[in-house]
Amino acid sequence: RRLFAFGIVALFAAAGTELVLPHFTAKTIFSIQKGNPDAFYQCVKAMMALAAAYSITASARGMTFGFLNQRFVYLLRSKLFENLLNQDIAFHDQSDVGVLTSRLTSDCNTMSRILGM
Repeated sequence: RRLFAFGIVALFAAAGTELVLPHFTAKTIFSIQKGNPDAFYQCVKAMMALAAAYSITASARGMTFGFLNQRFVYLLRSKLFENLLNQDIAFHDQSDVGVLTSRLTSDCNTMSRILGM
């Protein structure tokens, strides 16, 4: 839960910094038009700080949700495998091993891709 909360905070922080960048881009352009070098340097510094903050928060967001996604897939595969082991012998006599293995890997990978979006 804490890791998910951290990912949400990083998500909002990355979105916030990404939304503020165009404002400072416009301020930078207007400071060039007005010929104000002090305002220009201040805007460039602010943009660099925002770009650094965005890269850090976006990386934290990506790594956090990537880790959570991998952990989810691991737990899903473990539960599915455990359920397969707990089936009756008749179930295993009727089912092909290749089909079960294929379903176990491909379905988990599909869910991972869907949740990774």
